[in-house]
Amino acid sequence: MDNIKDIIKSVIEDISYKKGDGTNPIEVAWKEVLNGKEVEHTKIIGEKDKFLSIYVDTPAWLYQMKIKKNTILKKLQEKGFSFRGIYFKLGKVK
Repeated sequence: MDNIKDIIKSVIEDISYKKGDGTNPIEVAWKEVLNGKEVEHTKIIGEKDKFLSIYVDTPAWLYQMKIKKNTILKKLQEKGFSFRGIYFKLGKVK
């Protein structure tokens, strides 16, 4: 049985992640792996089954991020994340 403390911590982390307050470890790593312009044009929308989903604001940036996908994935894995892939799709970033 899970400890209530661990459950509460997990729920709070999930809420923080959804709010995008910048304290989520994935968001922190994302900002370290990408350059400033790339961060401005992307937004983490979730993680499911070891795949990270990212919104990108324009087709041009979508193309650029898809080109760099393997490099980004490798850098995130080097930071200790066990993602198997990254999905980029057009969406609202701000």
